Amino acid sequence: MSSSVPSPEARVLIVTSEEVLSRSLDTILAPAGFSVAQVFTAAAALEIARHDTPPPDAFILDLQSADVDGLSLCRELRTQRRVTVATPIVLITPRPGTRAMRLEALRAGASDLRSGVLDAEEFVLDLQARLAAKFTVDQARADGLTDTVTGAYNTKGLERRANEVVASAARHQAVFACAAFAPDGSVAAADLADLGDKLGIEFYRQARTSDALARVGPAEFVVLAPETDAKGAARLAMRLAAAVESSVNASGGSRVRLRSASYALAAPPAASLDPLMPVTRARAALGTTRQP
Repeated sequence: MSSSVPSPEARVLIVTSEEVLSRSLDTILAPAGFSVAQVFTAAAALEIARHDTPPPDAFILDLQSADVDGLSLCRELRTQRRVTVATPIVLITPRPGTRAMRLEALRAGASDLRSGVLDAEEFVLDLQARLAAKFTVDQARADGLTDTVTGAYNTKGLERRANEVVASAARHQAVFACAAFAPDGSVAAADLADLGDKLGIEFYRQARTSDALARVGPAEFVVLAPETDAKGAARLAMRLAAAVESSVNASGGSRVRLRSASYALAAPPAASLDPLMPVTRARAALGTTRQP
């Protein structure tokens, strides 16, 4: 099992009233380099989320035990200003999981649901990847490169990340793609910003950790996808649009329909490529900008 953990040291809070589960998780996480704390009630977890400085970097919640209702606690944690959309919240249960359980967990704001027998190595590697993404977003926020509500890159952050993607693609002789998303024209202009906040939070939850999500308009988003060709970009656009649309509509209110478009490089780029060209092409295909 890998012993490396994203820097800075990641602080993980385990929340369960089952001491056996708590100890089991601690024996997995502590040797991998995580700083682990444990509480046995939902009230104690909320107290830490609200007042500890700094707050935990990740939460692992028992789906259901005597003093912890994982779904309710997850929803409450997601309302806390100090628990950002980038903060991993993982629900865990020894019971076999079902699709319905997983969907319910995701709708409650969970990053993942782990059920049945836990694969310790996979669990650690997945948590490390989620935390690496969180620390990247935290640093971008500190540098003024992200949208404060959704955690997505803003236009300044997108430009910097696009430069990095182009440089990496040129160096490794790889292609990359961009997908663009926007609601259809039935949404009133006055409602776009609030809708964009909801969409952005869902896009952030649904996007792959390897992709770069950016908010380029009140309710318009783009995703830069490294090592993705045209077919992969089209599948990514369809999957993300469907998942985000379904999740936002499940929360009630006016129904939303998302449009999507994508653009992929046909060959590895030169290092001199305009890093925002694929973004411009994808947005032009979507109809939100004109293609130069």
